[in-house]
Amino acid sequence: MRYQEELKNGFFSAVQYAVADKDGLVGEKAEGLTAFENGSPVTEWTMFDLASLTKALFTAPAFYLLFNKSVVRPEDTLDRFFPGQRPVPLLRLLNHTSGYPAYAEFFRDGRTGGYEERRAKILARIARIKDIEPPVYSDLNFILLGFVLEKIFNDRLDGVFSRFLDELKFPQGPLLYATRPLLKQHTAATMFSPERQRVCHGEVEDENCWYLDAAAGHAGLFGTAGTVAVYLMKLLDQPWFRFHLGNLGGAGFDRPQGSDSHYGRNAHARMIGHLGFTGTAFLIDPEKGRAAVVLTNRTHPDPNKENWRDRIKAVRQELFDTLLPV
Repeated sequence: MRYQEELKNGFFSAVQYAVADKDGLVGEKAEGLTAFENGSPVTEWTMFDLASLTKALFTAPAFYLLFNKSVVRPEDTLDRFFPGQRPVPLLRLLNHTSGYPAYAEFFRDGRTGGYEERRAKILARIARIKDIEPPVYSDLNFILLGFVLEKIFNDRLDGVFSRFLDELKFPQGPLLYATRPLLKQHTAATMFSPERQRVCHGEVEDENCWYLDAAAGHAGLFGTAGTVAVYLMKLLDQPWFRFHLGNLGGAGFDRPQGSDSHYGRNAHARMIGHLGFTGTAFLIDPEKGRAAVVLTNRTHPDPNKENWRDRIKAVRQELFDTLLPV
């Protein structure tokens, strides 16, 4: 299979994939090593840096739940929580129509001072953004949504996530923010960080998330393919999740488009999913009640491998078509 060829070619050192349905885990598999140098064998319990899957696994569903409880409304604006910010509705942050740029290197300010000081610096920089760009997929949207969650709960985001898991009655532990370094033999390594001068192994790859003490609204969660697949089915089982998913047009999630998307040639727009920069992805078929998860560490040790976009797309297509057949 293509993914096995890419393991041999050194595109990634580790891969996991899994499928779950309403009754639990259907199947899972793990291959490779946690790192190219001195790596341990990958097992079903090896944790991967989920990267932007964090947006759809936690941040967006957390707001669906808050909307359902009438704690906040989709039309509530950012300046309600942080005076001086633009009056951007929460829904526009969730569906990436805010007009904020895709990315900003907040971490360049240096990881000095406390968390509150660094968060204030980010908010000050975002408040100075005057030109509304054409809508683009933006990490800034979900960094801000993470800040809003912290404001509502008066807690750091890893604490908010722990509360969310309790709400779902989902076990604490197998899906988490790595606010403390994880054991290298239990995690897949990602890129070499010029900022930190080390390979990210057991710590979050995303520099802005690392700058925010490894817990942010756009990145930071670690997990296994099997755990994520079961968790996705737990979400799908919540009436409030299904209602707001439909009512808000899948805000915070992707809808596969066409027959050549990263989600496979069989995927259709009634499915939902998300992609992560480290080589992670998931796809849910609500009609058939199944979820598939594909995790790799394709950014290890360098995210800019030759033809990487087409290569990770081909791996995802093959595996999703196999895991979620027509």
